[in-house]
Amino acid sequence: MLFFVFLVLAFRLRQEDLEFVVEPDFSWKLIDIWKNFFSTFDISLLPQTAPYVYLDGQFIAYSAFDGLLRLASSHIVALRSYFPNDLSYALGAALLANILAYAAACTIFYAAMYRLTGYISISVLMAIGLFLAPQMVEINMGRVDFLVTFPLMVIFYCSCVLAIGQERKRHAVVLGLALAFAATIKLNGLFLGVFPAIAALAAFRFTTIKRLVFFAAIGFASFLPAFLLLMLRYFYQLTPLGIMQHYKDSVAQVSAWSSLTVGASPLYYNIDLMMGHGTAFIVLYLACAAATLVIAIVHRSRPAIFLALLFVVLSVAAAAASLKYQRGGYHLLPVFFAVVGFGAARLLSSSAHRLVKIAAIAVGGFAFASGIFYSSGIYAAAVAKRKSEIIGIQLLKREPRDWLRSHVPPGTTICTQTDSSWTLPPLDGFHVTDGPLAIAYLDPAALATSAPPGLEEVRMKCPIVMTSDSHRNFYRNIFNLITKRAPADSAAKWDAFFAELNERYPPTVFRSPVALRVKVKEIYLNDLRDK
Repeated sequence: MLFFVFLVLAFRLRQEDLEFVVEPDFSWKLIDIWKNFFSTFDISLLPQTAPYVYLDGQFIAYSAFDGLLRLASSHIVALRSYFPNDLSYALGAALLANILAYAAACTIFYAAMYRLTGYISISVLMAIGLFLAPQMVEINMGRVDFLVTFPLMVIFYCSCVLAIGQERKRHAVVLGLALAFAATIKLNGLFLGVFPAIAALAAFRFTTIKRLVFFAAIGFASFLPAFLLLMLRYFYQLTPLGIMQHYKDSVAQVSAWSSLTVGASPLYYNIDLMMGHGTAFIVLYLACAAATLVIAIVHRSRPAIFLALLFVVLSVAAAAASLKYQRGGYHLLPVFFAVVGFGAARLLSSSAHRLVKIAAIAVGGFAFASGIFYSSGIYAAAVAKRKSEIIGIQLLKREPRDWLRSHVPPGTTICTQTDSSWTLPPLDGFHVTDGPLAIAYLDPAALATSAPPGLEEVRMKCPIVMTSDSHRNFYRNIFNLITKRAPADSAAKWDAFFAELNERYPPTVFRSPVALRVKVKEIYLNDLRDK
């Protein structure tokens, strides 16, 4: 029952117009390629690997749902209107997979909490709190972060049963499969192995060594074939040393991104990102974490040791992370809610005076309720944003796409800013290049000598220039961020270039009262062709 409630709530967070992508990092063509691969098993269809933070696990999973949607629409005529192109099937597949994954993840978290506490009411409340977590519901449902929550919660559940000594062979098998899936979705997926490692440490006794080794062996035996299968493209195209180099290059790419982010507090994931829950909830979960630590030390309770160690290790790792961003840190959420639920359960089962219990429950209940109140408001705002997004898609994606089709011949060169395609309408059928507008924003040395082109150079190479207000601001922000390594007036030069471009070649401007991702509200189309 709880799963279906979460399913309905997650469905309301979907993107309703599937014809266009509004998020970066959505490689729909890879989903389509994997779908075609599974239709033919022609391995030559798979593209060459390149350094990237995302691996093939997500594309394989999404391709399966892509195939299911195509099969369903081939039998149900009414569905076809929702899927006008290949991109819409890929996006619909990602949304469907992510919705199911998130609903299942929160249901599995309920099961884990019941294992830890034995209270249905507490477990339900913690699962609801997790589902409504502001840092999750504010993420677009099309992003892979929701898919990650599924193996994350499976790993958390299996780690819980391991920590309290209730593990079975099936838990080891499922744990291995979940770790393999997580490890092949994102580059840092293997990091989730810290959950069962800490659980094993909490459960460790000299008398349990044989049992723990047996559990680990079964887990590894299920992990390895699943990992090899999901990493098929990498093992086919690269040698073992080549795979290691791939990971090294991908980590270097992530490190380059971290150099472009504004420094955040070491407690960003523990405090700053949790502010959406309200200050009272932050105080509550920190107090419960401290109480769990005390219980672990004084009573040597296995679940308390597991949760306390997990809280400390993950918090230290999060503080040390060089790249802190809004969509990060959600692996901490089950731990935060788990310590709250565990603390409440221990209070209810303690021998404390009745009045003390009532007072503690009243204070803690108020703090938790306030967190749910704030989270519910953010959830409602996210649902409203998804609905209003239809307006932005129509005005910033569909209308400029249709204008191009009617005013610009196919094959015409269209110049855009570097990596800005996701902020623009689809440019299929045209020759798209960043050409003279290119900047190597991940290369500080190259940025230090970067300067905007002259208009004559642009006119010779670019019959059409298409940009967005968001990406023009991105260029400005990049140069303002690296003023120590680039000329102080670099941002001003690019602003002057775009101003001169608009003055010499007045743009056709497409505006929307509703912003799309990262505040895209305007699309500029400068026509430099001879009249």
